[in-house]
Amino acid sequence: MPRRIRPLLIGAANSTWLDVVVICLIGLLPLAWFRGSLIAGMDLPFPLAPAHQLMRESASLWDPAVNLGAASPSFRLAAYGVMNSSLCWLGFSAVAAEKVFFVLWFAGAGLSMYFLIRVLLPHRRLAALTGALFYMLNPYTMLVRWYELNLWQFFYAFIPLLLALFVLVIRTGRLRYVGFFLLASLVMSPAFANLGALAILALVLGGYLVTYVAQNRGSREKVWLALRYALILTVLFTGIGMWWILPSAAGLQQEASIRQTPESTLERVEFTSRESRLDRVLRLSGYCWLHLDYADDPGNPVIPYAENYDTALTWVLGWIIPLLAIAGLWKVRRNPGLVWPAVLWVGGIFFMKGLQPPLGGVTRWLYETVPGMSVFRHPFDKFGLLAVLGLAPLLGAGMESLYNAAGSLTRRKPWREVIGIALVAVVAALLLVVLVWPMWSGDVVYEGGSTMPSFRIPGVPEDYRQASEWLDRSEGEFRVLPFPYNRGSWSLELFDWYMGYDPSRWLLGASVMAPSSYPGGEFSEVAAGAALYGHDHAQVLCTLLNVRYVLLREDVNWEQLSAKPMASALEYIYLSYDEAKWFLDNQEWLEPAARFGSLTFYRNRHWRPLQVYSACGHEAVSLEGENLAETGEGPWQWFGPVEWKEGEEGELTVTATADSGADWAGIRRPLELGDGPFVYSFEMKAEDVYHAHLKVEWHDENGAVLEDSYLHPSLDGDTEWTSYSGIFMKPQEAAGTDLVALMKPHEGATLEVRGFVLREQPWLQAISREGREEQGGDAPLAAGEKVLISEEDVEILGVEESAGPDGAAPVLSVERTSPWSAHVRVKAEGPAFVVLNQAFDEGWRAYEGSPSWPLILLGRGRSPARHFLANGYANGWYIAAPGEYELTLYYWPQTLLYLGIIISALTWAFLVVWYLLRRRRVRGRIWR
Repeated sequence: MPRRIRPLLIGAANSTWLDVVVICLIGLLPLAWFRGSLIAGMDLPFPLAPAHQLMRESASLWDPAVNLGAASPSFRLAAYGVMNSSLCWLGFSAVAAEKVFFVLWFAGAGLSMYFLIRVLLPHRRLAALTGALFYMLNPYTMLVRWYELNLWQFFYAFIPLLLALFVLVIRTGRLRYVGFFLLASLVMSPAFANLGALAILALVLGGYLVTYVAQNRGSREKVWLALRYALILTVLFTGIGMWWILPSAAGLQQEASIRQTPESTLERVEFTSRESRLDRVLRLSGYCWLHLDYADDPGNPVIPYAENYDTALTWVLGWIIPLLAIAGLWKVRRNPGLVWPAVLWVGGIFFMKGLQPPLGGVTRWLYETVPGMSVFRHPFDKFGLLAVLGLAPLLGAGMESLYNAAGSLTRRKPWREVIGIALVAVVAALLLVVLVWPMWSGDVVYEGGSTMPSFRIPGVPEDYRQASEWLDRSEGEFRVLPFPYNRGSWSLELFDWYMGYDPSRWLLGASVMAPSSYPGGEFSEVAAGAALYGHDHAQVLCTLLNVRYVLLREDVNWEQLSAKPMASALEYIYLSYDEAKWFLDNQEWLEPAARFGSLTFYRNRHWRPLQVYSACGHEAVSLEGENLAETGEGPWQWFGPVEWKEGEEGELTVTATADSGADWAGIRRPLELGDGPFVYSFEMKAEDVYHAHLKVEWHDENGAVLEDSYLHPSLDGDTEWTSYSGIFMKPQEAAGTDLVALMKPHEGATLEVRGFVLREQPWLQAISREGREEQGGDAPLAAGEKVLISEEDVEILGVEESAGPDGAAPVLSVERTSPWSAHVRVKAEGPAFVVLNQAFDEGWRAYEGSPSWPLILLGRGRSPARHFLANGYANGWYIAAPGEYELTLYYWPQTLLYLGIIISALTWAFLVVWYLLRRRRVRGRIWR
């Protein structure tokens, strides 16, 4: 029996399947990270979002649950939702389903890289196995991918597989590799929620194609075959991906506008590359957060294992990585398959360091001049994907060289293998275990601390489950206004049991008004501030926004939030939980409706369904207003060691003249402001500053400072001209106002401001009681009885004077709705308005009758109404002629999703038929 077993063992040891088993076993490592709980990251809605909710949102290009509604990229998560739903359908619990994803990402990364190296370096098992294990277990993936926990996991796991299949396609032209490539791209598609992933994919595949053509430039046949099948693959990839490519093109402009950050790309690059010195990048440890503590909690590191990780031992072990990669570089001449990985590693390392030397000025110039570089505004993160993709094959080749070099130390053949295996095992243990020990101990998943809650969560709290069931029983379409309500980084520290963005809309399954920069965001923010501070127009505004319930959450880290003055320009976040509860308890228009543990719901007494409504009355609103920044009393006044000058067109320059022990230095000027709310816009530039701000300072009757309204994030270092805009509110008890530009005193620090415009928000002024009385208006606006229209639109639409409040109100009935459409009937005795209570978007149209989406796509749908901006945020249509109308309010880009799905399905069908025909033709040839 032993004689029979020995050949089997030898055969197994020489089999590729043994390597696959080893990778799969190590791929189970994430199962030890859960410890009986879920793991929720910054950008992963699952597992808090039910699978059916993800699927529902993936089927729509319009998301009514985001703020006041917005074009949504959720459709690009369709594959993610299908996988979630499939696991739930099979009976997996939330924890079990999430474990499947973590193993898929972790083991999938290793198997993908193993396949890639075997394609690039045939018959190099040791290189493939060690390179694959390194791709799974390395400092980059530990510090970035498993810390950030977002949909880039799909990209990191499967980009080696796509590259390997692409290589096989252009080398052989075999159709089965084309099919596998397209299937793999479908699995990786959730990563395209960030379109930067598509740019990186094109760079990886396009770069290999160029390298391959250059290597085989002497063979016309190989070059032609590669170019031909690369073109075919590109066409098929585009056709297969039309279900997300086509609708993405429709919303690209808006998506780009809402994703832009206040700071410029270069500012972001300066921040994220400050730790990325070349020596650290070579060791894959130049992550910007590695040596950073929380600003409000010194001594509490952002990455909890940073202190233990960044030691002399890990510093020494980290140099194994570039040394093995350099050893792999020596094999490039004999192994052409290593050329592109070598280019990826060297180029990735150069760009990973960002603006750090050497040649940091070249990188700066590229970011300043090359369009689209904002995709790579976090160089260590994004270019790290490329560097590690190229590094793993090189390191695997280096490990093989180490094995061969160790074996050459003796002439006795049995000892050669023993010494080689022993040395490789020791180096692998140091590199793949000791260097990345937090991945083996589970510390890679954050346990939680005094500032940030744990990544691990016990599950969906019972009070949220009960509240969700209660909301489901509430009839009608409505919104929920949550408190606290703020649009800053505060949401990362929201709950003691959850680390991530505000999960309320996932947990409650209702239209929770999540803070955002989407159109109409200022209206929801002002509604929140007015509700907490008891402004008279809070009831009107909340009713107009279709807010049925106000939610107060006790389980929020109120102490953390109140300590963050830069979270937003709206100051109500400074309230404690008890203060917020007192304000809400004392609002006449609110009444307690239900309480579920830490969640208290207040009902809007005046609520009525306003998802879609009609009116015959209108009121014109003038959008022009005085620049209140020019209404101050007296000149600028200085404090601290500064000098200033005012240039042409209102440009202001403030320069610190000396270092000082004072806390702040700057200038101030009084403003004459009404009751607001106020909108502002300006541009700012900084040079060598530390904590520079522009703010509005409120005073009481005695001149004491009440509150500050910061108008932008804190500026540090050098910045280019950057635009800022927003909205802020005046505290009820404020009697005076100052505009203040200030900075920490540092000689030579300069702050420049230009184009500062400050006005009262005309739409909100028209809605508020105070604003209407000041303008000589009549009673406060009754939500839904009148429609506010800009004076310009009144003229464009040709609104008749008879369309006033005395006319008979139109009769409107809503027959059916979906996130992207509403079917209504309107009976009007005169000119009338129809309002869809979603954020204004040019994509919304009103069609007569019930046209099918193909007719809409072809422009055959007839519209009896003209589209305009209603109430400053919503979609309105004006019907000039009286009569009875059947209208379909439709978000037109939704048709592109349908068309994209059809094109994708037809492409798949074409691919299957093509494969069958080719297979039949080949069989026929063999038979003859």
